[in-house]
Amino acid sequence: MNNLVLMLYSDDEASTALELACNLKDPYRQKFISKLTVEQLKNSNTPVWLYYLGYTYHYSKDYEKAISIYEKLNQMDPSSVVYCNIAKCYNAMGMYENGLEAVNAALNMDPDYYSAKEIKTQLLYSLGRLSEVVEIWDGIVAEYPAFADGYLYRADAKRYLDVQGAIDDYSTAILLGDSISYLYLSRGDLYKLKGNAVLANADYNKVIELEDTPEKYYCIYFAYQGLGQNDKAVEIMDSVIAKDTLDAGSYYNAACLYARMGNKEKSLSCLKTSFEKGDTYSYHVECDFDLQSIRDTEEYKKLVEEYREKQRNSDVLKPQENSDDNDLPNDGSVSEVPFTKDGGVCKVKCSINDLPLYFVFDTGASDVSISLVEANFMFKNGYLSKKDVIGSQNFVDANGDVTVGTVINLKNVTFGGHNLTNVRASVVRNQKAPLLLGQSVLGRLGRIEIDNKNSVIKIKN
Repeated sequence: MNNLVLMLYSDDEASTALELACNLKDPYRQKFISKLTVEQLKNSNTPVWLYYLGYTYHYSKDYEKAISIYEKLNQMDPSSVVYCNIAKCYNAMGMYENGLEAVNAALNMDPDYYSAKEIKTQLLYSLGRLSEVVEIWDGIVAEYPAFADGYLYRADAKRYLDVQGAIDDYSTAILLGDSISYLYLSRGDLYKLKGNAVLANADYNKVIELEDTPEKYYCIYFAYQGLGQNDKAVEIMDSVIAKDTLDAGSYYNAACLYARMGNKEKSLSCLKTSFEKGDTYSYHVECDFDLQSIRDTEEYKKLVEEYREKQRNSDVLKPQENSDDNDLPNDGSVSEVPFTKDGGVCKVKCSINDLPLYFVFDTGASDVSISLVEANFMFKNGYLSKKDVIGSQNFVDANGDVTVGTVINLKNVTFGGHNLTNVRASVVRNQKAPLLLGQSVLGRLGRIEIDNKNSVIKIKN
């Protein structure tokens, strides 16, 4: 416990210490928080200790305490990053208006802060203000026309306002990015809505092709339903729920699946279970195409009103997640990524699925590589799931030794203004293996130059 606190005094080790600390269970978590509180009192003029304390509460999902700490921090040293954390916490709690107030404060401080813009679109979407969501993504797409996620997120809002416009955006995202089954499913559903069964079925079959093992199941059951294979869809949905009966999201997906099939009773039962297991009510529930068949039932109206009322009554004031590394991709001819030297290697600040980390920048490594320690932390705290596991593979290290590693898919890797989706990575079964940023990321960027004099890595696009 003392070692973790000592690590927080080192810039290079602080993020690792926080990752490990947030994985602690009570009573050890409480002991760590007590030690942090003591350090904060001893260093009352140093805001970073309040940040560490808020971060620990946040990643322990104690959002109310995290909010109160983050607000104290903003009183000492106002920060757009901390306001974004507050907005994310509110979002996680389903308190969207409060989150919108916090994210607007972040944008008032830094109008170009990409993470704040993205969080704002999430909050506006949950409030049903879809035209405003589209407007924000219009601006981002205009500035960064090669950013695939911009088209995806804009399409998610457009699908309720402009079906053909949403189809065009999903198609552009597919052309710009890797094959993501969700994109094909969403476009297939819209093709079906427009009566184009040929194109819809082609997209549904593409989903099934991409999700070819249970570890990759994400929306395959919807694809089978779209193709009219309801029994197969239910079989897979049941297997997904059986793997994690506590996952509220799986029950929501089941509610959508049964609603698409016209089984209103089963759909309502699953929707109720998803709320009971932690799903928060949002506008998405009221506009989701998949739930159309149950929306006019008295049971649905009563259920939604019940949970809407619960959120209105849980009137707390405050935050969420750390995302100071979620910058927007830079499409200029040359971008510069700062690095620090540690033991003769370049360390780069980045984030994986919104988790802040430091990677060794290694042009000789083939993949992104993370250690078993980091992988276990990410799995236990929701940054990775079973769906992200691709399989296993043998790896040869620099000494010529063969080790077995797990191959995973990272939904999002962000560093130095670059945001990449669906990055292949390996988990090496070695507790002390360094975190390597290899060619599976570098090869997608451009020409790499290391400027040791200015401690920056230059990426020429």
